[in-house]
Amino acid sequence: MKLTGAIADIPNKSNTVYPNEVLKKAVEEYNETYSESYLFDQGSETNAVGKINNVKFENNCVFVDVDFFDSNRGLVCKALIENGMNLFVSTSGAAKAEKNEQGQLEIKNLTINRFNVSPTNSFDVKFVEDFGEG
Repeated sequence: MKLTGAIADIPNKSNTVYPNEVLKKAVEEYNETYSESYLFDQGSETNAVGKINNVKFENNCVFVDVDFFDSNRGLVCKALIENGMNLFVSTSGAAKAEKNEQGQLEIKNLTINRFNVSPTNSFDVKFVEDFGEG
């Protein structure tokens, strides 16, 4: 199943902007660093809900392809998606940011070390629905 993550060059709800080149580089570095990785339950350090098959940056957006585990949390995620709920991915890692001329927090450097599943996203939901799949 494919989940949507961060979108480049669009301010999120906390007025943070991830420039295209920064997100693209972070995804490339993540893929080079992690040959095997897992999707985690938001807010959990240990509860993996699925195995990540592919992370790509396409059309200014991060997409994560995941196979959910047959565990309680994995089956809940799968059922939510199959019943029409949008789940999203957020990232954990390290970033350097500075305020830009528009007063937005602009990410200058980003290292992703894990992805988390979330029922909400940091971007305008209408925009994400219009954005489509990668």
